[in-house]
Amino acid sequence: MRGYMYQVLTSVLAWIGLADNQVLYLEGAEDLDLIQENAATAIQVKDTAGTGNITLRTPGVIAAIAHYWAHRRRNAARHLDERARTRSSFHFLIA
Repeated sequence: MRGYMYQVLTSVLAWIGLADNQVLYLEGAEDLDLIQENAATAIQVKDTAGTGNITLRTPGVIAAIAHYWAHRRRNAARHLDERARTRSSFHFLIA
């Protein structure tokens, strides 16, 4: 239930902060989608506070990257941003 509540609260905050030219979709391409005329921001929402840090190898991060590329193929004419909102720290190392 913690994850659902975090997503609901994040959705309400996004709704309150909408600009006049934005539309908010819930459970569209991702958990939240902010749509404008020629741009979209797809947002994955995960309450991961109890599961530790996330990395580029975390299955949810790998899935989000794959979703981004699928969204890009379907929406080639639109500027697309993919974001993740979590309660974890994000650590990665480039060696």
